[in-house]
Amino acid sequence: GGNQTVFSGLWSANDNLTLICDIEGTSANPAQLGFFEVDTLTGGIQTNAGLITPSQNDNYKSAALDNLISPLATLNSRNKSGTIEIEIEAGKSFGALLLTKGENGVETALYSIAGANPDQGVQFLNFGGDYYGIEDLVQGRDSGYDGDFNDITFYMS
Repeated sequence: GGNQTVFSGLWSANDNLTLICDIEGTSANPAQLGFFEVDTLTGGIQTNAGLITPSQNDNYKSAALDNLISPLATLNSRNKSGTIEIEIEAGKSFGALLLTKGENGVETALYSIAGANPDQGVQFLNFGGDYYGIEDLVQGRDSGYDGDFNDITFYMS
């Protein structure tokens, strides 16, 4: 239940701040959740090789991991629970990354930025009040996809 709204997948900070991200959820797939800095409002990541856009898949994953602004929270049990501290500089933008492993052991990178996801699908939703939900399966690809966006949820404060 609840209201589900699509958001840009990016957050920005007007001031230097520390956010606490409280994570929970229920999912059979092991996962890691973290946050990474992006260069522009489009979600691109500036690297030594130039700007990596969200649609550049494996390069984008590497760039996101190289630009983490939080540790990756490891969420291996079925009942997910964890906390991440996110350090944000004033004027910077950031997105979220979920690394999840399916039953076949293949790792999939899912992002708050839809353009970086498989088939550019929405994987993160804003439920309102700084509360977000993640669907850890990809529609049209993964059996068991239910589109409930409650596999992993987090609240930022």
